Amino acid sequence: MFDGGLFEGVWTGAFGDIGGLEQASHFGSGVLFGAVPLFLPPKQLLEAIYLLRDNRSGVDHISNSLCFCLTDAGIVPEHPFFAVVEAEAVANTHATTRLGAAWGNPVIASSSDFVLLRLWHNNFTVSAAGQIVITQRYTGQRYRDFVSYRRMLGDAVAALRENAESPLRRGPLAPVVTVSCGYDSPTVAALAAERGCREALTMRVEVAGGDDCGTNIAQALGCMSGNSATPPGAISPDCASLMRANCGRRRGSSSPPPATATISPS
Repeated sequence: MFDGGLFEGVWTGAFGDIGGLEQASHFGSGVLFGAVPLFLPPKQLLEAIYLLRDNRSGVDHISNSLCFCLTDAGIVPEHPFFAVVEAEAVANTHATTRLGAAWGNPVIASSSDFVLLRLWHNNFTVSAAGQIVITQRYTGQRYRDFVSYRRMLGDAVAALRENAESPLRRGPLAPVVTVSCGYDSPTVAALAAERGCREALTMRVEVAGGDDCGTNIAQALGCMSGNSATPPGAISPDCASLMRANCGRRRGSSSPPPATATISPS
């Protein structure tokens, strides 16, 4: 929580200065307060900011959590629109992810009363008339060669780690990578290992009939000592205690509220 906004996550900039968040590569989501709030979705396609528009009341419910977004509007499992979302969300998400941030359809589900949108990558505002205005169009970026592309990725990882470990945070974040036997996570793990990351999480699991545990890769990169892969469904005692503590908080606790906002177009 800052004077000018709130953000959960890390970004390629100094932690104490949120002025550059609008143009930064960030992992997490938030909002900058101003004459019109500027919403900042994650710069990757695994998470999003959700906007549920109630056509009856003219109210928009905005959250970085699909569950909070629906609940804030009173859409619980027994609600008719919940069934519409449940039927469309998974297949819609896969189809939109394949198309990417620039071409994917943001609408997850709709009815005569509600429209649910998934907003990825591009920052946006919502005008008083209810118009969603994209303020940062994704246009792609070109590189002359692989070396310059790799350098950009490495510099971004280094900046993200510096932000995460900032002493200005109430609780500095230690870098951890997740590693499978694919190519995405080992690539990120290699870049992170070059910049000092020495902790990894892996899981003993089969995917498409093959072993997808990345323990050997993590060990080769120097991010893991010993075979400490977690079986599917198993949670370490420390993680379990942390989850119980956070899931058990009640109203009136000192924990910060979820990044949820309700906007009523005038």
